Amino acid sequence: MNEINKNSKEEYISKEMYPVQATEWLLSYIEENDISEEDFHLYNGYNYGSYLLYKGIPVFIDSRAEQPYSPEFNEGVTIFDDYMDVASGRISYTELFEKYDINYAICYQTSIENTYMKEDDNCIEIYSDENFIIYKIEN
Repeated sequence: MNEINKNSKEEYISKEMYPVQATEWLLSYIEENDISEEDFHLYNGYNYGSYLLYKGIPVFIDSRAEQPYSPEFNEGVTIFDDYMDVASGRISYTELFEKYDINYAICYQTSIENTYMKEDDNCIEIYSDENFIIYKIEN
């Protein structure tokens, strides 16, 4: 465990904005199922990707900056645009999941992604709390 995690004050982290409980559950799930980083492709929301990274979970996108995720700074990289297209409903999450080989997803209960994923038989709910839901995506 790194010094930052050891000294953090979890009680100051908003459980409505950040997936505190879901992250702890997900870390246990990954360990219990012996899932390697190469076999774990997570779709997550922009606003809490940095929290997942802080806890050691590899992410699709995070809010540190758009530079690593956009073509203006990395030729051919369209992750930020792809994420925005899905989050706004301009394209289906299934297109993005196929493009990036996504096999897990965490999202706000109130997100547009969840609105559609909860109706999709290929999205298996594996965790849910008041604010967040985690799916395993079956191909």
